[in-house]
Amino acid sequence: LESCIQCGLISTNTGYKALFEAGSIGAQIVDTDRNTRYASSNAPELTADMMRSAESEAVKLDNNTLLKSSKIPGGHVLWQEDITDINAVLQKLEENRKMISESNDEEQENYKTKVKINTVREKNRLYDRLQSQTAHQIELLDQLLTQNEAESDPDSRRSLLAKAAVIGAYIKRRGNLMFIAEKTDVTDTAELSACLDESFANLELMGVECAIDIPGKNSIYTQDAIRVYDFFEEVTESAMVDLSFVWLKARDLEDSIIFYLQAESKVDLSALSKLADTFDYEEGVWRFSMRIGKVGEKA
Repeated sequence: LESCIQCGLISTNTGYKALFEAGSIGAQIVDTDRNTRYASSNAPELTADMMRSAESEAVKLDNNTLLKSSKIPGGHVLWQEDITDINAVLQKLEENRKMISESNDEEQENYKTKVKINTVREKNRLYDRLQSQTAHQIELLDQLLTQNEAESDPDSRRSLLAKAAVIGAYIKRRGNLMFIAEKTDVTDTAELSACLDESFANLELMGVECAIDIPGKNSIYTQDAIRVYDFFEEVTESAMVDLSFVWLKARDLEDSIIFYLQAESKVDLSALSKLADTFDYEEGVWRFSMRIGKVGEKA
């Protein structure tokens, strides 16, 4: 835009209304009474209720379009955001989940998705942050799906889909924790346990032996829950090529909770020791621990 102004394609300090109306950005500017003052050529017709709703959170215009609003002097600017690519990824994950489930009745019992992928879709206003904080996992997921499409061997395809399910479960559950963190600083161990349960269920699709024990329902800080879940994902992703066993247990103390994580893998996980409170390795088993405080207590 600045280049167009500098070279004279766009006049300076004049003609902005015509330029805005000629654009195809799907945007419009309204006054404080929600009367449209300026609108681009493809801006949708909006009711006052839709404009009012968009002022507090994104409004879903259709399956692939969000309406967003931002306050400006004298009114608001409203624009459309295309979420087609995100929906396509989520739909692909759902198709893969069904493919794995239908291919083996026994694994169907292990593959427990407690909250459907639609839960993520409904949290549209968190998409930008979720994409930013899980960029590595989204890229890894895309690589796995691309490899799966190019693979002809059924066993290899099945292994790739199982790995994709593990990554997909993390992206979805990480989004849930992010949503909670935006609403409140406090959650509980039951919510963290639900995240880990789903990740463990998908790890079992890879043939990984899993065990988890998080007793009680203690109030903890949401950021601590995210820290524990992110560390668990770091370990499982790093060791995914030959991970054979994962064990996670929480010890409930008076003022804090200690999480013990063990993973059996030939991959060198020593670099992750800086993220944990304690670290040990013996006979192929990596052991980590993390201590977090209970709400209102000092760890």
